[in-house]
Amino acid sequence: MSSLHFTINQAGADEISRHLEQCSPLFTPPLNEKVDIGVYAGKIRAYAITFEAWDQSVLAGLIAAYFNNKETGKAYITNVSTLPGYNGRGIGSTLMTNCIHYGKEQTYKEIELRVAKQNRRAINLYTKFGFSEVLQENDESVMQRIL
Repeated sequence: MSSLHFTINQAGADEISRHLEQCSPLFTPPLNEKVDIGVYAGKIRAYAITFEAWDQSVLAGLIAAYFNNKETGKAYITNVSTLPGYNGRGIGSTLMTNCIHYGKEQTYKEIELRVAKQNRRAINLYTKFGFSEVLQENDESVMQRIL
């Protein structure tokens, strides 16, 4: 883990797109079956705060969250991903810690996300960080963490 460094909002749309392409098969269903990854990466770069883990010039881990509704105080995590081969190194935990800390600093009240019900690994991570299920829709769980 010593070669990893963590940043906020440093990745460009191309780097985000490359990362998401590599992570696509890990999503349920694969990310490229749900969205146009190039367009999605552009939206993330334009509108989201990105919490990033870098292994030199490789974007190894990414959380993208929309912190753009101060009126309601509700943020939304749109992406959590770690490149294949980087699992088990604490990247997701560090990125989630950074995201939650940012939300608290910005005086947000809650963070919400959606996750496939069968994605136990992700659900375990979110539960570890205090997220709880608030709604089930089709094959997804909506989870929320009060800040």
